[in-house]
Amino acid sequence: MQDKNDSLKRKIYSEILDGIIKGHFSLDQFINEGELAEKYNVSKGPIREALIELCSEKILRSIPRVGYQIIQLTEKNVKEATELRLMLELSGLKKALPIINESALNSLSRLNKEYEIHAGKNPLTIEQHWEYNIHFHLLLNSYAGNSYMNDVLSNTLKLIRRAYVQLYSETDHDEYISTDLSRHIEMEKALRKKEFEKAFDLLKSDILFIKGKLFVPSDDIITFQSN
Repeated sequence: MQDKNDSLKRKIYSEILDGIIKGHFSLDQFINEGELAEKYNVSKGPIREALIELCSEKILRSIPRVGYQIIQLTEKNVKEATELRLMLELSGLKKALPIINESALNSLSRLNKEYEIHAGKNPLTIEQHWEYNIHFHLLLNSYAGNSYMNDVLSNTLKLIRRAYVQLYSETDHDEYISTDLSRHIEMEKALRKKEFEKAFDLLKSDILFIKGKLFVPSDDIITFQSN
């Protein structure tokens, strides 16, 4: 029974989080246990557990006798998450360079081509773009062979994705989407040609491109040095 309840809680947690990331809940909206229990046709127990976990992760705040509210992300959150991305992804790429082989490069190429075909048929929403963007960066980082690093990166990317929904306009989204694919394709080509410094610089630019411009961290966290 415990496993079943935990599985139900995880399912509800994932669906609420997905709704938050995709902007289905407004920032001034109060999320109510009873309404969610009715929506999912379950008791309040697993709903409450899922909401408490989201509060522990600082995604929601609990307001007694009112409900739960999404915590507003700030530009500072984006800056700090971007700096963390730099450390994780650039060090991950350096670690992965001796490991990346033809099979890995073909996987990156297939992902880019699938996205390119999809984008060519219909204008992409910011949610569709972020699904691809997160997939690309986690796939590239996975070649470093450190699952803990990849888990932290996954959570960091989800936070930045949520920040884009909360903080930025449709114009910002459109410019962000239009530049990402070309950098990812160029990254794959540079790795294939063993132009590692170029690939490193492209990844760095990709991470730092925020709100239609390059974000400049307080100092140069990581630089490329070939062995």
